[in-house]
Amino acid sequence: MSYIAKKIELYHKSGDTWNTTADLNLGPDVIDFDVSKGIGSIKDAFTLMIQRGQDFFNGEFKIVADDRIKIWVKKDGNTFTDADDLLIDGVVRGAPMDIGEKGHLVTVKGYDFSETLFDAQIPINYQNLTCMEMARDLVEREELAGRGVTWNASNPTVKKDGTTSFPNKNLTLNYTAVHQILDKILSSGMTEDGNYIWYINNSQELVIRAKTTTVESTTIKEGTDTTNIKVTLMKDGIVNFIVWNAGNDLKGNSVVGVTYNTSSIGKYGFKSMFGSNNFVHIYDDLLQKEIGAPENADSNPWPVESDLGWTSTNPDDHYPTFNYTWITESQVDGVLTSTTKDDFINDSRQLAEEEAQDLANSIIDNRSKPRYRIEIEYSFRNDLTLGGLYSIVIPSRNINTNMRLVEATYDVNGVLASFEQDESDASFEEAT
Repeated sequence: MSYIAKKIELYHKSGDTWNTTADLNLGPDVIDFDVSKGIGSIKDAFTLMIQRGQDFFNGEFKIVADDRIKIWVKKDGNTFTDADDLLIDGVVRGAPMDIGEKGHLVTVKGYDFSETLFDAQIPINYQNLTCMEMARDLVEREELAGRGVTWNASNPTVKKDGTTSFPNKNLTLNYTAVHQILDKILSSGMTEDGNYIWYINNSQELVIRAKTTTVESTTIKEGTDTTNIKVTLMKDGIVNFIVWNAGNDLKGNSVVGVTYNTSSIGKYGFKSMFGSNNFVHIYDDLLQKEIGAPENADSNPWPVESDLGWTSTNPDDHYPTFNYTWITESQVDGVLTSTTKDDFINDSRQLAEEEAQDLANSIIDNRSKPRYRIEIEYSFRNDLTLGGLYSIVIPSRNINTNMRLVEATYDVNGVLASFEQDESDASFEEAT
């Protein structure tokens, strides 16, 4: 008869680093655990339920915030390796003790090291860099120093075809969560090679991979080791009509517009999104990016005070000197020159509108069609690759398609693996 073995160790922190030898072996006292792992903005997290909580208190708790937890799980064996059996390596965020009918229970909760990319918010102003150069600079920035996340040496340097370089792009954002910046940097508009996925591995490295179209060798099939299957056609998140506001121009007039997908509207009706923090700073960011361009460092055509955020009450101070040739933005012919104040207003509005339209289109491209999400329960398996593309065969629902593993949750009862269709594979047709 098969069995599931686990090893759970705790490491106290000494100064800025954790002890290299485990301080506590929690495995025998853990009566329940939950580990969830995912790609992109899905937080990798763990929860442990420990019995006899009084054994972990001797005037002070033996389990405290910032302790390190490592969890290994294995089927039919007691010899654990990091490569095959380590589920999560993370940090404790809390360990409250509950005293009740079930005794003294301690609930230990925490996240892996990817949390460092969720709680930090920083501004960026990248000019003429590739998406990978931006991502690497982001991880190595001073604001994130000491958070433990490093660059994976195998991250791509060229597109999926193996030869074409990523395009140089500009990207300016006000204070934004790092995980949201990464999502933007690795979006199809920035890579010009489709959306890329990212996650933090057990070595605390930022891993970036293309959404490969190569299907994994393992086929996920109904009835093969599965204990339960839930199929959901995700319609709640459809967006096919966006009303956006990209901020106010220098005359105080709003830069507004709409973006929509007629095919999706015809099938599902209007699924609207009104405004968003993603849009409202576009106009101001565009001007601040231009002001901050290196070419303007020595002879800034704007008044110096505009660097401080348009502090002057004199509207004339908010314009550059004319004729002004844009540095960070250009037209198809490569040159954009504003000759008057009105011309500058019109040019800046047009640039902001184009950027808002591009952003809205990228959102609609990803969300205008419903996508299948399939959740499959197993007694246990740890051989599936997060972000991997798998052939999913469910005859009872007439489903035979490729889907990507986006999340996996492990507990004492087994594994729940969640697969979703890629945006490019979504269809307006539904399986029957």
